[in-house]
Amino acid sequence: MIDLARKTVLGVFLVVSLIFAVGLVRDAAAQDTGQLKICKAAGVGVAVGTNFTFIVTGANETVTFTVPAGPPEQGGSCVLDGIFDVGTDVTVQETLPIGVEVTAIVVFAPATLKSVNESTGTLVVTIGSGINEVRFVNSATTGVRVSRFAAARSGRDVLVRWRTGTEVDLLGFQAYRSRGHSWRRVTHSLIAARGSVSGASYRFLDRTARRGVPYRYRIKALNRDGTTSWFGPVRVT
Repeated sequence: MIDLARKTVLGVFLVVSLIFAVGLVRDAAAQDTGQLKICKAAGVGVAVGTNFTFIVTGANETVTFTVPAGPPEQGGSCVLDGIFDVGTDVTVQETLPIGVEVTAIVVFAPATLKSVNESTGTLVVTIGSGINEVRFVNSATTGVRVSRFAAARSGRDVLVRWRTGTEVDLLGFQAYRSRGHSWRRVTHSLIAARGSVSGASYRFLDRTARRGVPYRYRIKALNRDGTTSWFGPVRVT
């Protein structure tokens, strides 16, 4: 009876030890991996529920995910990606639709940010143990951005040139000239926008300018929603 009891106790001890060992292995495995969580928040001009595409590359694997934009006050809508080894560098790139830009990218611990480029919607994070959340906020681009604006004499006339960086929902431009405090429009009709999200080049030749008279020039951009933007002035002597 004593031997049987000893064997029973020994058996129970072995079973408990095995369960404990398995638990330690599972805990160690859990601590050595992390899961990526991609969240999408709707910014200004982006409707809640709009689907966005993300390309995730890590550990020699590339996966595409669709994440709907969620309410920003709730942190957006989120999708859980695959599980990566701790220390793995993972690239997340958002496919930006026309007329939409990234206004913020937030990385939450235990993920570590390595690099980020909001203009292309791309970031690289190093995976930590647990849930690694990255949050993208997008807004609609409207109006126009002017990257270059210049004016120079061209014989008796003045040549005004400008280059846009983007011109979503833009109708066109008007040119204005000043010799003092007041401004006068010198374009007879609207210079129509080309509607390019990558920008376009424009020029206007002011044939009414007088030789030797200093002027200032401004450009007025008219948007489809009725709003306007001013750029300049630039001087010509």
